[in-house]
Amino acid sequence: MIDEDSARVVFPGQDPIGKYLHTGLFNRPIKIVGIASRVKHSELAPDAAAIERAQLYFPIAQLPDLILPFAANNGIACIVRSKIDPATLLRSIRKELNKFDSERAVFGEQRMADAIAGSLAPRRFSLIVVEGFAAVALILSMIGIYGVVSYLVSQRVNEIGVRVTLGAQPRDIFLAVLRDGITMGAMGVVIGLAGAIGLTRLMESLLFGISSTDFATFVCAALLLLGLTTLACYVPARRAVRIDPAAALRWG
Repeated sequence: MIDEDSARVVFPGQDPIGKYLHTGLFNRPIKIVGIASRVKHSELAPDAAAIERAQLYFPIAQLPDLILPFAANNGIACIVRSKIDPATLLRSIRKELNKFDSERAVFGEQRMADAIAGSLAPRRFSLIVVEGFAAVALILSMIGIYGVVSYLVSQRVNEIGVRVTLGAQPRDIFLAVLRDGITMGAMGVVIGLAGAIGLTRLMESLLFGISSTDFATFVCAALLLLGLTTLACYVPARRAVRIDPAAALRWG
């Protein structure tokens, strides 16, 4: 049996069933009797298929005598699908294999979920580190926005006092300060998203099962940043509402 990628490359547009292949393993052509799906042996990353070679499947009894000892000595990997508890299933497998050949040992057993998690462990660690730096950057940005808006409010104390004296309502002052802060935050989000889209290629090797330009991710990130920006602007806006007009005019 050959895998579907090999069938597409070696026999493009043809039905490979019944055709023959010449390999260095046998002294005679081998007949193709079936096509199997591509199997990733190393990891699940999309680019892992690029380093995979053609996959051929032979009955172990048909392997040449020169290769058979290597196949037998290196062990045989098996995959078992079952709803039974893994510990119970493993005991049953050991018992049946012992009946078949008491000199064979079962080793290296693991669940498929653990195997997948192990293959993704390096990129998971890298993403955790990136997430940590991103969290620190997010906190620093919120502190920066709070500081900038607070400074702008302190610079506009006289202006706010004049507005209140002329009849501006506290609600209007609150919304004006909040609007100015959110406008600056929105400009930062737009610039940040543009930069993120331009740098997505650097993140592609760390991602699995999601596009580096995933629309939902970018929208959620933008909404999160805008929400935190609003929260950072809330305290300075409330402080602006409590400004005493008389004191503000004297201070100005």
